[in-house]
Amino acid sequence: MKICILGAGALGCAIGGVLTEAGNEVWLVNRDAQHVEVMNGVGLTMRTGGVDRVVKVHAAIHASGVDLSSGPVELAIVLVKSFHTREVIESAMAIIADNTTVLSLQNGVGHEDVLAGVVGRASKNCRKAAIGCNCPMAWRSSCSRPRPTAWPRR
Repeated sequence: MKICILGAGALGCAIGGVLTEAGNEVWLVNRDAQHVEVMNGVGLTMRTGGVDRVVKVHAAIHASGVDLSSGPVELAIVLVKSFHTREVIESAMAIIADNTTVLSLQNGVGHEDVLAGVVGRASKNCRKAAIGCNCPMAWRSSCSRPRPTAWPRR
């Protein structure tokens, strides 16, 4: 599957790295040219359980840098701050085909209306992940499973 992550910060890189390891063609879009250069040059370091591994990824500073020669983007994941939603989705419309699913994994509310307004409210391809949590002491809880982290290698 060809996937484009619009907003490849910490979470976007972690998700993109795992999706790349699973065999998908993933493009990470981040406006920081130095960050993109490092991702393209040496990849992402993914750490699970204290063990590092390097994942080679594709990265671009703009959606127009996504290589469409292998086919259209099938899934566009939006992970930018809510106030950047309109700018990023409008700039990505060249890679959004009729069969592209647009998935928002953004925090907050309101951005789904912006996405629907640009992509098309009637589109069956516009999705939002809604995840709730009621954990008043969450910051004190611990997790026994190793959690992956990702960052560009330097």
